[in-house]
Amino acid sequence: MATLLDEMQEFFSSAQHTDEGAFVKSPNTLLSLFRGDTDAFKNYVIFQILPQYITMIPPFIKWDAIGKIFKDKKYEDIPDYLLAYQSYMRSKDEYLVEKGLKSPDILKKDLYTGFYDKLANSMDQNIMKFQKYRNLSQGKPPLGMLPL
Repeated sequence: MATLLDEMQEFFSSAQHTDEGAFVKSPNTLLSLFRGDTDAFKNYVIFQILPQYITMIPPFIKWDAIGKIFKDKKYEDIPDYLLAYQSYMRSKDEYLVEKGLKSPDILKKDLYTGFYDKLANSMDQNIMKFQKYRNLSQGKPPLGMLPL
């Protein structure tokens, strides 16, 4: 399996820099992340995602892009991102505990015993309340009253 993953990543790493192979950049980043290379993911965020919202030189926030986040309701995805991050970190630490590289106490950290769950659930509840009020203000029925 490791050989297959190595071959896939070697192909993806080369192909992602071509016009036709640009679609493999995201899968290659995730594959690298799951194989322990967090730098690939950090670089993806820094060079692919952040430039949509800020410019480094000169430092400037792209307010129209920030406004688009609210217009497109992308803020509603934040709890899902937090829980995905928590799931990744827990899986990584469980693997390291299983291999004896970390103490089992690491799995009892606040990171896994509720902080992200509480934060994500709190955000999700507030987003749901906001959606309810937004729908009411726009004359739409509450979600529970929509016909199936």
